[in-house]
Amino acid sequence: HNPCGRVWPKDDLEKVADYITFIQDGRILFRDEREAVMSRYSVLKCSNEDYADVPEEAVVSHRQTRFGTERLVFTDMVAPSEKIVLDKASIEDIMIFYSRGEEEDD
Repeated sequence: HNPCGRVWPKDDLEKVADYITFIQDGRILFRDEREAVMSRYSVLKCSNEDYADVPEEAVVSHRQTRFGTERLVFTDMVAPSEKIVLDKASIEDIMIFYSRGEEEDD
């Protein structure tokens, strides 16, 4: 509960928030307990070739980098392997992937 309407810095959200509500363009994209949000998402890193093994419905958003691809995925839909790395997504990661959508890194 935030009676003062304070906007918390993103670094503090993981420390103090009980619930996270993400609003974009006036629409609520998700609202849930902080721990549930953080456990729901991972940042997947792999080469473009290895990405073929990832179910498309598991991907929320992606960005192309010089080294391959990074995707925000639903953790429970992707199995890590020798070629597919799943890193824990921070609140900042989740917000950036949702905000920016799909993009390419120069």
